[in-house]
Amino acid sequence: MLNLFASTTDNDVLWFVSLLEVDPEGRERLLTRGWLRGSQRAVDPTKSKPWEPFHSHTRREPLIPNEISEFSIKINSIGTFSR
Repeated sequence: MLNLFASTTDNDVLWFVSLLEVDPEGRERLLTRGWLRGSQRAVDPTKSKPWEPFHSHTRREPLIPNEISEFSIKINSIGTFSR
């Protein structure tokens, strides 16, 4: 999970988060990713886990421009890792 505190000049935003491994030669490998629409940032604490927020997506809550909001973004597993 990524807890992001940010603001925007608009009333909505789309966050896309990627975690990459970059080797010494500069090659990138995607490890995981997540995404969240800012207006659907409400978290249901009864269905969430400490490492996994649950967003019900039942209603939109517009952002207030230039006001900092918290965005709890679930980071999804995309596969297994081996070395």
